[in-house]
Amino acid sequence: MTIDPDLYLNLSNSYGAAFRAIKNAALYIDEINLIIIQMSNVEAKLDLMRNIKNNNLNIKQSNQSENLLPAVRNLNERAIMLSGYDNINDYLLYNNILVSQEWADLCSQTGVEINSSNIVTE
Repeated sequence: MTIDPDLYLNLSNSYGAAFRAIKNAALYIDEINLIIIQMSNVEAKLDLMRNIKNNNLNIKQSNQSENLLPAVRNLNERAIMLSGYDNINDYLLYNNILVSQEWADLCSQTGVEINSSNIVTE
């Protein structure tokens, strides 16, 4: 029994999309801060900064992508173990799977490097 390549691809794409959304949240917070900083009304600026300061800090400090790492590790380990391949790059290559850059980045955070030949180019 192996992990079906379509299942692996669907899961890796979904985790990659989640990772992209987490990274984008921090970018949007930076954009919000820039808009507020550029306001000419000092009183309104201070009022807005006071209300969003804690939310911004919480979003920027919480690295929610770390919550994805156990699932990333598990999926790769199961794919290797059940397929009999020596590593995840062989599994991807022989099953003709190209993963997203975001998935490759998540894998890298678990200590697994995905070969560039196994990453889809956009």
